[in-house]
Amino acid sequence: MDRLLTCITDEHIPGLLALNGLIGFATAYTLFSLMGVARRRQASWPLAPYPLARHLVVGVAAGGGMWSTHVLGMLAYDPAGLSFGFEAGSLAAAFGLGILLVCATLAIARSPRAGAPGLAAVLLAPGFAGLHLLGLEGTVVPGRIVWDLPLAGAAVAAGAGLSALAMTLGLGRPGLPARLAASALLTLGICGMHVLTLAAATVVPDAAIAVPALVVPREAAAWCVAAACALLLHLAAHSLVADARAAALEVALNRLRGLTEAAFEGIAICRDGVILDVNPSFCRLVGRTADALRGGSLDDLTEPGSPPLRAACGIGEEPDSLETLLRRAEGGAVPVEVRAKPWHAGTSVLAVNSLREQREADRRLRRIAVRDLATGLPNRIAFDAALRAQITACVRSNAAFALHRIDLDRFKDINVVIGHAAADQVLATLAKRLVQGVEPGTLDRVFRLGDDEFAVIQVGTGPQRPPEAVALQIVEHLSAPVVVADRQVPVSVSVGIALWPEDGSGAEMLLRRSGLALDRAKLDGGSRHCRFDDSLVGAIEARRALQADLAEGLRADAFSVVYLPVVSFATRRVVGHEALLRWRHPVLGEVPPSRFIPLAEASGAIVDLGRFVLREACRAAVTWEGAPLVCVNVSGVQLRTDEIVALVDATLAETGLPPQRLQLDVTETILIDDRHRIAQRLEALRRRGIRVALDDFGKGLSSLQLPRDIPFDAVKLDVSVIGSLLVHRDQRGVVEAMIRLLHQLGRVIVAEGVETKEQWDVLQRAGCDFAQGSLFGTPRPAPLTGDVLLESLPQVTRLADHARRRQG
Repeated sequence: MDRLLTCITDEHIPGLLALNGLIGFATAYTLFSLMGVARRRQASWPLAPYPLARHLVVGVAAGGGMWSTHVLGMLAYDPAGLSFGFEAGSLAAAFGLGILLVCATLAIARSPRAGAPGLAAVLLAPGFAGLHLLGLEGTVVPGRIVWDLPLAGAAVAAGAGLSALAMTLGLGRPGLPARLAASALLTLGICGMHVLTLAAATVVPDAAIAVPALVVPREAAAWCVAAACALLLHLAAHSLVADARAAALEVALNRLRGLTEAAFEGIAICRDGVILDVNPSFCRLVGRTADALRGGSLDDLTEPGSPPLRAACGIGEEPDSLETLLRRAEGGAVPVEVRAKPWHAGTSVLAVNSLREQREADRRLRRIAVRDLATGLPNRIAFDAALRAQITACVRSNAAFALHRIDLDRFKDINVVIGHAAADQVLATLAKRLVQGVEPGTLDRVFRLGDDEFAVIQVGTGPQRPPEAVALQIVEHLSAPVVVADRQVPVSVSVGIALWPEDGSGAEMLLRRSGLALDRAKLDGGSRHCRFDDSLVGAIEARRALQADLAEGLRADAFSVVYLPVVSFATRRVVGHEALLRWRHPVLGEVPPSRFIPLAEASGAIVDLGRFVLREACRAAVTWEGAPLVCVNVSGVQLRTDEIVALVDATLAETGLPPQRLQLDVTETILIDDRHRIAQRLEALRRRGIRVALDDFGKGLSSLQLPRDIPFDAVKLDVSVIGSLLVHRDQRGVVEAMIRLLHQLGRVIVAEGVETKEQWDVLQRAGCDFAQGSLFGTPRPAPLTGDVLLESLPQVTRLADHARRRQG
């Protein structure tokens, strides 16, 4: 211990010894800082892309710092009367050993393995001891050196142990406190080894030993130390900056990592195309682990020929999107959208969204866009494209094809009776039949154009498959009843045919002419097919001309009202009259209502015609004797207008007809489109005392639900029901049961189209209340009175009277 104190106090220059300690601490801190940065793989210095050059710079600076502590310590060693120098070869060898030692230690420290700090400590501690001993060996003194071997061994052991402990602490624990403590331990180990080694050495002067001329003098060594220290200080300053940047980046990374761990999109942090970190979502996208991705190149993750991920980093400050294909580890590619934005210290953040679900959704949307959901058939969009493509193909091949437009007869009635959901099942069943009915081996295609309309493109129209035969097959195949919820729904279809190029060279013309043929088939009664011909065009022109004449007929008073009597079964007396509209055309003569009423409804002229009939009928009824009922038909177009109630009020006020003498007849088809609103208007009319009757009941698919839900005053049985009583005698029981049920609901029953005495008798036995038809004569301008064929019974004069008598 005395020898150690003497060595420190008497044989060293205190100022240089303190400076040596500071240089040793700077060397240690710089070394640990750069090792920590390298271990975190942060490329914060300009030579980051070149690891060998970086290691060499760090090795020269940090190794030179270690060498400087040894040389400066020797310069601080100044025993009395002793002059010495340094052997150039040993001094250079010690400098090279320091550089090699630091480079090797730095390379080991970069490894992410858990044992790297211990291995670096094992290398650095004895290595620095060897550097110090090699330096001592190169010191030339005019005498002999006598060693205290136990003390020298203790010096080496203490230096190596403190150095190993410092390396373990500095590389094993992150953070500034651990780095400062490790630097202090390494400085203590370096300086302690130096002092203890010199304390173990005693120089015995010997005049026979001269200092060679080639020995490096102390002044030159001091300049070398100064240069090494300057480089060390520069690197130390740079290490402080790099460490601060690395620490800030580490904090930012930890904060960002916490956010990105929960992100659904893939996040990658990169610099210069090298991946620094990724989140779990990115790992799932490419099928690789985070450890396998860190340090790798972005360019390795994209499919050949696809835009590289690196390109997203150069888009600009504002994040824009780039679409590319990511290569998965197990094979295959994932379409992704990439957005990149500059982030921190030259890094960029890439946000990667998988487009696989979006592409699949787009594919489904495209499929839905051309598919009908209810039937699964190609829809109108697909039909338009297919029709144009078929025309193009036939132009090239000089072939022909046929277009069949198919429409379900009385589909609105089906909707009313069984509801929309069940009606959709009917359409789906017909679609399956249509697809199954397409002849196998043909190129025919089936489409749904909308609502209850379908289409078939028949490819090939030779003698073996004439379009008329195909259309007939469609009509027959689709006309079988459809079973929905254990109920048989009768269906029938009409088909319009147009041939390309005979009936039209373009898609629009072909559609229009097949539509004309379809309209003709439906006007002819439905459940049939019709081929387009030029006469249909003439018929359409005639309809348009007749439609134009409607307005002129109103202005020219060409319309008149006639009356059909309503007769009581109980009294055989006229109790009311139904007002019917007639039109005498100046050229065509008497135009039947079945011809001009649909035209008036289509053009909107039915509103003016209905106003005319209502006013004329009320005005005439005021003059009738016996106060019989007057029945006026009201169209759906009129009931859908908001002014229908006001119109009736104004007409009654103008003519003076009591509301109880007016009955408005409406058909069930009126209630299909806007049932709730129209029912409200009918109820408003009934509250005024006006009677409301359900007309044409039993036509098509009438349902007893309608007269049950809406409190009609009367129900008028359709002509088709009356006509079937004699033809189908088994239906009499059905009609009688229907009449009984309607009576239980409090409804008065009127039979329309009674033509024979036999029908009268059957209906009377069935319990029907009133009748109208040709049995009582044709409609006439003046109401029927005093007809000798009818018995007089004055006590029953109104339908309302009869209803009260039936109830009690």
